[in-house]
Amino acid sequence: MQLLRITLNLVVLVALLACLACGDDDPVASLPQAQPLPSELVGTWDLTSWFLNDQIQPLADLFNHQSSVSGTMTIDSNRTYSSWELDGSDNVTFSDSGSLTVSGNKFTLTTTMENGSPVPPESSSGTWAVNGDQLMMTLVFDSETAVITFTK
Repeated sequence: MQLLRITLNLVVLVALLACLACGDDDPVASLPQAQPLPSELVGTWDLTSWFLNDQIQPLADLFNHQSSVSGTMTIDSNRTYSSWELDGSDNVTFSDSGSLTVSGNKFTLTTTMENGSPVPPESSSGTWAVNGDQLMMTLVFDSETAVITFTK
């Protein structure tokens, strides 16, 4: 369940490809270019619902902080994301950010910051689909399938 929470707060995907050379005598390999994010993913998304194994779940079960009542994620065209949870007075109770990579309808979300501090990178993967103003992210953990829905 913690991985699912991290994945939500992660809600989004970046491939930073780097080639580190040890010296001038190393052959230079051509790396594939990181795929740009589809424009329909870019923007600010509000968490609206989530399902676990086709059963709707309380939003509170996704939050990292017990006083959180809503969640928002922003996906930028530079393949980064940031998300935050808010309490009933719109105070931020938890935040995270990182990178998002996309290949077709598959994504990988890697969290590198929580509450403004660096954390060891943790990645989650799944599939995504946008239909109008609705984003659905599907993740499979062991034998459980989670579908998280956001609205733009």
